[in-house]
Amino acid sequence: MNQEIRKVIKEKALKYGIDPDLIEAFCLVESSDDPDAERFEPDFKKRYIDYMKLDNEEAEGRATSYGLMQIMGQVARELGFKGQFSELFTPEIGLEYSIRHLKHFIDKYNKQGMNHAIAAYNAGSARIKGGLFVNQGYVDKVNKALNKIKGRK
Repeated sequence: MNQEIRKVIKEKALKYGIDPDLIEAFCLVESSDDPDAERFEPDFKKRYIDYMKLDNEEAEGRATSYGLMQIMGQVARELGFKGQFSELFTPEIGLEYSIRHLKHFIDKYNKQGMNHAIAAYNAGSARIKGGLFVNQGYVDKVNKALNKIKGRK
């Protein structure tokens, strides 16, 4: 990850009181540190977007995740994003909405701990089955990346 992006991460993370290393770990896991990463989620579109009867471009944009932390277009819209979805590739914009989204889960799961927030960022909620998060592999990846980042310092 280049220094310019690290600077944006630090600025945005500190704005919301979040460890910048955690944000860097999310970026590594979500996009391999690629600000141009993009992923269309056809099942998400079918399940949550199609009923809205939006034009196809808006529907597909809402069902796509963008940028370093792979913020979903729908989530960005829910957080007040009014721009073109391609703007979410810009680290300053994509990280702003991604970190606001993560901050919501950190606050919501404050008493349960950070792993709940990590699980929820990925799955929309921190669902547990058999004593583990349903997306335990994701939680483990973020923690492993965080430990690696902390170890470099």
